[in-house]
Amino acid sequence: MKFSKQLLYNAVAEWRQYYMDYGGLKKKYLSRLKKLSAREAGGVEMPPREPEEEPQLQATSPAAQMLSRTASVKVLLDLEEDALNSYSSMAKYGSTDLDGGEEKEFVEVEKEFFFQLEKNAQKVESFYQRMELELGKFSKALVRHASSASKKPAAERTNLLASLRRRYVEHYLEIAELLNFAELNKTGFEKILKKHDKITMLNRKDDFMRSLSQYKFSHPGTLESLRQNVEEEFARCYWNDDVDNARNELQESLRDLVIWERNTIWRDMLLSERRVRAVTSKKAGKAGKVWLTSLRPAAFLLSLTMFLGVMILAPSLFSMLPNIGHYNHASIRAAQRCLSLVVFVSFLWATEAVPLYVTALAVPTLSVLLHVFLTENGKLMPAQEAAKLAISSMSSSVILLIIGGYSLAAALSKFALDKTVATIVLARAGRPSQVLLLLMLLAVFLSMWISNVATPVLLNSLMLPVIRGFPPNSLPLAKCLLLGIALASNIGGMGTPIASPQNAIALNSLEGMQQISFVQWLAISIPMMLIMVLLCHALLMAWFRPGRYSLPILPSHMEKLNSSHYMIIVTLMVTISLWCCKPAVSFVGSDGIISCLPILIFFGTGLLSKEDFNNLPWNVIYLVAGGVALGTAVQSSQLLRIVGGAITIALNDSSLWMICIVFCTFIFVVSSATSHTVSAIIIMPLMAEVGAGLGHPRLLVMGGALACSCAMALPVSSFPNTASVCVENEIGKAYLHPVDILRLGVIMTLIAAVILLTFGYVLMLLMGF
Repeated sequence: MKFSKQLLYNAVAEWRQYYMDYGGLKKKYLSRLKKLSAREAGGVEMPPREPEEEPQLQATSPAAQMLSRTASVKVLLDLEEDALNSYSSMAKYGSTDLDGGEEKEFVEVEKEFFFQLEKNAQKVESFYQRMELELGKFSKALVRHASSASKKPAAERTNLLASLRRRYVEHYLEIAELLNFAELNKTGFEKILKKHDKITMLNRKDDFMRSLSQYKFSHPGTLESLRQNVEEEFARCYWNDDVDNARNELQESLRDLVIWERNTIWRDMLLSERRVRAVTSKKAGKAGKVWLTSLRPAAFLLSLTMFLGVMILAPSLFSMLPNIGHYNHASIRAAQRCLSLVVFVSFLWATEAVPLYVTALAVPTLSVLLHVFLTENGKLMPAQEAAKLAISSMSSSVILLIIGGYSLAAALSKFALDKTVATIVLARAGRPSQVLLLLMLLAVFLSMWISNVATPVLLNSLMLPVIRGFPPNSLPLAKCLLLGIALASNIGGMGTPIASPQNAIALNSLEGMQQISFVQWLAISIPMMLIMVLLCHALLMAWFRPGRYSLPILPSHMEKLNSSHYMIIVTLMVTISLWCCKPAVSFVGSDGIISCLPILIFFGTGLLSKEDFNNLPWNVIYLVAGGVALGTAVQSSQLLRIVGGAITIALNDSSLWMICIVFCTFIFVVSSATSHTVSAIIIMPLMAEVGAGLGHPRLLVMGGALACSCAMALPVSSFPNTASVCVENEIGKAYLHPVDILRLGVIMTLIAAVILLTFGYVLMLLMGF
């Protein structure tokens, strides 16, 4: 690896502007000296091959600040106010009394090179001395705290020593990184001088390195002694003066901390590089044959076979329905074609025969070509009107809600607030099982109040930098956390009447009948949700066994907040508050209009740029839009109305529990393949009518609404599933595959169904429903 890249990848993120500018010196001065040397030698200068771009050490951006260190926080703040003093000694290298064009230019370039080299050495030394001084002060403070802790009562002493243990580890990390800082810079000066001497055929390296010995960073003996003192003090506090064991613990913790930070920095850089390459066209003739890489022929043929099979068998199946004579021929044919479309699209999504968003974008086209849209009087809709309806359905309020949520997530990520929160959470978590349970409970709680559409976006954005920092062999742990967020968000969708659209539709279908109060809804949903979350947690723990993996030890994040951070936090709080406030939603018309607030603020003020807008996950957004379009097609074709009416007739003399089981099972199947909202719009009025005839409209309607949230078998069954399956690593590979959602989703749907139809049914009866 080139030293410029080695320096870039191993530099501490917050300190990058204080390292020597190896890449800049090499590019600006050595390349010029090389050209001048070639001319002086009288040779013919060959056209240079296009050089590889040298990585530059730049001041860290907000997104690059992963770890905030105790001593460097103070030093960096001081350096913002106190510019580094620079002095130079130019007479030592070259002279100004030479005549001649090219020779004089050579001397001037060399003088400027050594002037900048000296300036870089002073910059490194100034930062090193300040850091060494602050680290010494902090070591003394730790000794004082440890001494005072030894005089406290036993319980208080244990707590103090436990908190000091982490501070010792962080302090040890900072000392090790400053030693690495000194070593990297010293190596950098040696390497660039060696290149200079090779190019110019001069011998300047030894003289300059001897002059460099005046600087403390070139022989960090004081810092080595400080590290040894920390090891001895740590041994005294925690290992009964056993320095070897104390050193082993500190070095092991140091490896965990370095792995965490280096993984994140490397992977962030890979992600940025992937984005650059994605928008850079390949040179002509080097693209290769890549036109079939996204297609899985076997899976596509299976989906196509199912589509044709349903098209052929649908007339026979529909002829057996008891209510089929109530509908005209156009409605029946549209419903049959729509059933074929649903099966075809569901198989494409489940098998990922083509990318998920490609299938979603095919839905409007297929629904228009198959003539599944009907007018209000049951006749086939003209193609122009059908196309307009199909396309307009992909621009619903739900899509605006998702774009607003991803805009919030982009701002949190760009300014490192997501990493701050995630680091704080994980730094205080013990085991992966605790992290998983905490995430799931948080997902349930947030879904109850800000909808289960916005919740997975925010939680996935918070966990993504953590997941990307896991070692490659920790993929099952990453899958476990993402699935935990998705499944818990689905469960949280049944928590309150405002948690998901189907709940509001259910209450609206009871208009003119006895209503369900907010408290009654909570009294039924909360016990069920707690049972489901605990069982889901147990399922994930048994399936992925995340206890095999250990979470890295993370230092506490102490990043200084500025005006941009405060604007993002205030916008986030205001947006969430408006989502929770039902009068505000009623005033503006929908959640989607409220979601425009962060979009307008972030992009309008420049906190987010055009590139950030282009980097929003449009594949996820259009995947959801395709699901909405499919739901619109199902609603227009009267497919669910025909099937639901047939079920009603078939259950005419059945018990209340049997009717509840059949209708909820029907909802499980339908809502897994299409939109929960569309299923509720069509089926809830039907269940309210049947329930009113039995004297239990609230039981059937609320059971149906909760059944919609329990349907989580496919990637497109709900937005939480869609959002999680589209989370990618730094090289663009998804952590989850549709088959992961399918396996766990089917099991969890069955578990939720059993709880709803047993415990939930009894609870609703006891509540007088």
